[in-house]
Amino acid sequence: MLCIWIHFGAGFFTLAALETLPFTTLKLDKSLVDLIGKKEAEALLKHTVAYAKETGKCVVVEVVENEG
Repeated sequence: MLCIWIHFGAGFFTLAALETLPFTTLKLDKSLVDLIGKKEAEALLKHTVAYAKETGKCVVVEVVENEG
């Protein structure tokens, strides 16, 4: 069964939910990606992706580009 956790990083969640909810793919919300460049936030993003990879989950990153 394919289960995707959409918009991870938006709204309220607990890190414990990563362990308790069954999912195969973690889609990181753009609001989390927008924090790249901020040291502490970047560390959180890096470790979240590492956790997903180490537990066999796929990671999808939501990015919106502007033309111009």
